[in-house]
Amino acid sequence: MIKRSLVLFATLLFSVFAFATDFTEGDYYQVLTGPATNNKEVREYFSFYCPHCYAKEPLMNALKQKLAADVTFTKNHVTGMPRRNIEIENLLTKAAITAEKLDMVDEVIPVIFNYIHRSHADFSEAKDIHNLLVLAGVDTDKFDKTFNSDAVEKQMQHLNDNTQILRKQGYSSVPTVVINGKYKVETKKVKSVGEYIELVNYLLNKPA
Repeated sequence: MIKRSLVLFATLLFSVFAFATDFTEGDYYQVLTGPATNNKEVREYFSFYCPHCYAKEPLMNALKQKLAADVTFTKNHVTGMPRRNIEIENLLTKAAITAEKLDMVDEVIPVIFNYIHRSHADFSEAKDIHNLLVLAGVDTDKFDKTFNSDAVEKQMQHLNDNTQILRKQGYSSVPTVVINGKYKVETKKVKSVGEYIELVNYLLNKPA
């Protein structure tokens, strides 16, 4: 009986390892130059104007729900998209930063995405963003105060610098997900949401 149990256990153990994904460099991730972050971090480089970023929002939301408490998830809005006004892009970067600072991501991010991709509309000034959020029921008094702060302006410059560093390494497409400042996620061979989350967690715990 004991022998039979050991055989069964060995079979199950083999099955687990046989079907576990071997996340190899080049296939599932690229190693970036530069220092790793001090803490565990998932950073999504995205643009509100990017249809692929919009389509991947459900995946990003599913990922966030599965991250450990010691992991920071940051949405890094980028500028320099083709045929877009960089001043408006900067305003949208500030809107994304403000949403995170005020814990309004679930209220603000979908509204802006839907305005661009479902309503096929665009913004021409900061007031347009304000008016959209009013219609969505966002507390705009609170939002505007943070949006116009020096802290948000400074963080916008920091996010833009992050984008330039990534682009200098040859990565300019969005969405791009970077783990711990060191690993760029590759998705061509990823077959499911579960495998994607497994890959991200693998990279979060991989030594730099």
